[in-house]
Amino acid sequence: MELSDFYFFFFFCGFPLFYVPRATGRPVPISLTVFARPGEDVVLQCSPTSLASLSSNLVVEWLRVNGSTQLIVLILRDGKELVKEKAQQYVKRSVPTEDYSLKLLDVRPADNGTYRCVLLKGAKEEHSESVSLIVAQVSAVNISTYTNPSSELIVVCQSSGWYPEPLVSLLDSDRKDLHAETESSVGPDGLFSFRTLLHVNREQATLTGNGTVLCRVKIRGMDLVEEKAIDVGGGSIPQTVGSHQLVRHRFLIICSPLLFVFIVFIVWMFWRKKKQPLEQNDTGDGSGDGSELQKLSQTDAGGGAANDGAEMDNKGEEVADEGAEALDESAKVSVTEAKEADEAYVDVMKMETTGASGIAKARRLSVTGVEASHRLAEKDLAEMLKYREVILAVGKARHIHPALIAAIISRQSQAGTSLRSDGFGKFDSDSFGLMQINRHYHPIKGGPFSREHVDQGVALLCALIHIMKRENQDWTREQHIKGALACYMAGEDKVIGLKYEDVDSVTPYCDFANDVIARAQWFAVHDF
Repeated sequence: MELSDFYFFFFFCGFPLFYVPRATGRPVPISLTVFARPGEDVVLQCSPTSLASLSSNLVVEWLRVNGSTQLIVLILRDGKELVKEKAQQYVKRSVPTEDYSLKLLDVRPADNGTYRCVLLKGAKEEHSESVSLIVAQVSAVNISTYTNPSSELIVVCQSSGWYPEPLVSLLDSDRKDLHAETESSVGPDGLFSFRTLLHVNREQATLTGNGTVLCRVKIRGMDLVEEKAIDVGGGSIPQTVGSHQLVRHRFLIICSPLLFVFIVFIVWMFWRKKKQPLEQNDTGDGSGDGSELQKLSQTDAGGGAANDGAEMDNKGEEVADEGAEALDESAKVSVTEAKEADEAYVDVMKMETTGASGIAKARRLSVTGVEASHRLAEKDLAEMLKYREVILAVGKARHIHPALIAAIISRQSQAGTSLRSDGFGKFDSDSFGLMQINRHYHPIKGGPFSREHVDQGVALLCALIHIMKRENQDWTREQHIKGALACYMAGEDKVIGLKYEDVDSVTPYCDFANDVIARAQWFAVHDF
């Protein structure tokens, strides 16, 4: 072959093998990402190069692209909207603008996705571009502390129900990053959960400012930020002020002036006795006063009563402590107290509940409320029957209605179907067993499906019922249980001080206690 023949062959036959022209058809690259909060109105831009040349005989299409399927969000033909062609979920929610952009009203998480703008003139596609819409979801942030077996103080910041995945950081009071360890996961509902740990003792040298640790959670690309702080008290004792510390403060504020007055009274009485000894004998009751004063002085002028108050306060703190050993020990010694709080087998059918709300939407159920809870409970029944004998035995021993135990197991682990082979949760690697007990707060007892494990979870619930009874003496026993259910998920430090109707406001999806009660009502009429 001559050289000229080779060049001819290369340029006309070989070159196309190496040159790949740029694709001009679908898919269209995403030109813009729009972030929004739920309930906001947003505009998705469509920016053709020349509006004047497209003004007549123009068809404007806005499509929501979901994989290989497309939903019609809006169609304009010669300036008139074709409402009948629109997908039902966008009726009265999609509005055209003068520049062919799309205005979406009252956006919701279900609107997340890619939207495609297509401008057609006759059969010819004049313009096409895609816009990504992200409707952010945020949730309450919980920051707390605990001491691990090595006596290290650990700060924990955690939350669930976020979208998109947030940026989480722990900062000191000078907003310096403390390089904490963060674990995140995404659930079947597409929402993100995270857990960030900081070993305070290891980071003590880098802490600046006043000893405050700040948990900052931010949605990238938005000004959506949640922050919550805790005082680590120099790295040894958490200085968050809970209800038990408030009780102690109030006790000291009330008793200190009384103690001072009492001491002054004793000094005055002894002075009077020395000055007028005969007057005391003539009254006939001076010897009694003196004897009583002597007894009181032997107890350090009321110090014994103060110690009793402190001892009671320490006991309350011991019960309320989120640490594993304290709460478990209180559960052991307070079975009788838990019986009094629950009074054994309350009628769950009479308990107030609004059922599942947030969790029903997250599971994409077509119904919400009590009906949604009943459906979720029914779905778990076949698996739940495997543990029926264990649940009945623990319920009888702890004086807790078995249907409540079954309902907690249904909500927490879907009757064990959402557990990994090692017994920890598929979506929460720190929570163990049917009752999903967090290993960072409580020691793991028994196997994930064992009676020992179920008993541990119910013992914690009993202790929380007692706390609710002590903190809210004007509530009914049914209300104490509902508050305890909220504590089981959110922690008593978040629930104490709330009104009864607000106890679920701090739980995931704001419906944990209501959902559990509604499920319990279903299990109660199905052999539990």
